[in-house]
Order: sequence, then C-alpha cells, then structure tokens
Amino acid sequence: MKYLVAVDGGGSKTESVLIDIYGNVVNRKIGKSSNANDIGKAEAINTIVDIVKESLPEEFDSFDVCVGGAGILASGIGSEMEWDLSALEKVDKVKVISDIQSAYYAVCDKNDAILILGTGCISFTVKNGEEIKVGGGGYFIDDLYSGYDIGKAVLNAVLEERDGRGEKTLLSKLFFNAVGVDIYTELKNIYKGGRSYVAQFAPLCFLAYDSGDVVATNIFKEAISNLEKLLWAVYRICEKEQCTVAVFGGLSKRMDLLERFLSGSVKSKVKLNPTDVPILLGVIKALWEQEGGFVNNFLQSYKKLIDKN
Repeated sequence: MKYLVAVDGGGSKTESVLIDIYGNVVNRKIGKSSNANDIGKAEAINTIVDIVKESLPEEFDSFDVCVGGAGILASGIGSEMEWDLSALEKVDKVKVISDIQSAYYAVCDKNDAILILGTGCISFTVKNGEEIKVGGGGYFIDDLYSGYDIGKAVLNAVLEERDGRGEKTLLSKLFFNAVGVDIYTELKNIYKGGRSYVAQFAPLCFLAYDSGDVVATNIFKEAISNLEKLLWAVYRICEKEQCTVAVFGGLSKRMDLLERFLSGSVKSKVKLNPTDVPILLGVIKALWEQEGGFVNNFLQSYKKLIDKN
C-alpha cells in the first residue's frame, strides 16, 4: 500500500502522521523542535528526516512526504530538505512548505486569513494569487503576541521583583515552583534553552492572571495592544467590511483574553475564529487530492489518536 507522511514542524515540537490512501491515520509521532532558526539548518533537516523514517511502517510499497515547517521561509532550507527527503528509499513525491502555508490551506475555504499564536506570532493570507504575511519577523525584533513574547515578559517580571526594580507578583512564586531555583541560578538554562525554553514560561502568566495578579494582567494588556496593530494590517489587506481570521496555536486556547482586551473597533472589523482543525490537514492538502470521505476519515481517526493520548 502507498502512504503519506505529513509533518508539522514547529518551534516547540515536531509532529508527524502516517496516512493511508483512504485518509486513515495509522500512527502519530512527536519529536523535538525542527525550527532551523532556533537549532540550525543541519539539525532541523535531520530532525525532519528522522521523524519521517520513524513514521514508516515495516512493510509498504511506496510513500509521499509533505512537510509544513516553522522557519522554512526565513532559513531558506526548503530545497535542501526536499533533496534529503527525496533520497529516502521508496519515496515518490516530496513537498516542503512553511507552517503558515499549511495553516492557510487547512482553513482557507472558510476564512480570509490565518493567525498563528504559538511560540511565534504571524498572520498570512493570499490576495490575487500573492502570498502575504504580516508579522513573523522573528523573536529578536517581532513576535509581539506569542509564547516567547509572554514567556520573556514573565521572566523579566520575576527578575525585576527579585532585584527590587519591579512590583511584587505571583509570577515569582509560580516560577520558583516550576524550576525550584532562583531566577539568577536558572539564567544559564534560560539562555541555553533559547526561544522554545522561554516560551514554556508563558502558561505561568495565564495562571497568575486567573488569580488576579496585576503584573500578569498588564503583560497581557501590552501584548494584545501590539497584536491590534497586526490585526489592523490584516483588515486593510483583506479589504472587506469584516474579515474572518482563523486562529491557531497554544495561545488561541485563551480567546477570553482577546475578547476582554481587544478594542471594540478591532472586534467590529476582524472576526477571530479559534479553530481545532489540525494544521496537518493543510500539509496533506498541499500534496494529496482528497476524494470521497478522505478528509472526514483523517479528522476522525486523528481525533481518536489525540483523545487516546
């Protein structure tokens, strides 16, 4: 039988699924980050190639592989990754696209644009055949409402309280409970771990916010104020009375924050649609044509695997 290995490579983890020609998910694998901007080109390619090989069954006739990955566009490793994947035994077709293209293909039939609120932050749409992205300039200068951005703000708040520059905050206690040491002791691990490690502290801000912490609340206010600029840019590009934007990523689970802190003017022009459609569906659509009940089979079998785990 022929199979498709579809891979969603992110800044925090890499996920792959093995799919048969009917859309059934045979297995699912989870691996480490494969964002070349964080871990380097060679390691990113090796991570993708390894998870593809791990996904293959013991017996098969041939397979196709499609990768939707974070950092593909910025790092420029798409063609090199395609070359290495094409060298695998029994592979027929190979395609490598970006994570934002994957997300867009997954929901573009019902939305004008997509917004990814994960380790990084970026919006994407297609207008008159031209692919347009808003944001996504990277964590050094951009990503102003993202897991990294909020995680960094958490660490900054903890550090400032520690040395007397900032207000008292529940974030300090939550940080200590998470790592078991003072922030100055943890600094070496923070810098060694990089962007994905910093993003892991973002959930502490949600916990502190839910407990009424003023510092955490102000972190979200500032971050969402920055996000408004991005949404206005998306609105102007779409040129519609109201544009619909599908929202992906870990931060989309807390849409109540956006509902509370986004201005009424933005909410009247941009309708945010949190979606549970897996980005992997967009990866599949980029390479395989779907006939009959293929999509329904994929969504149902994929959900069963997620629920099981």
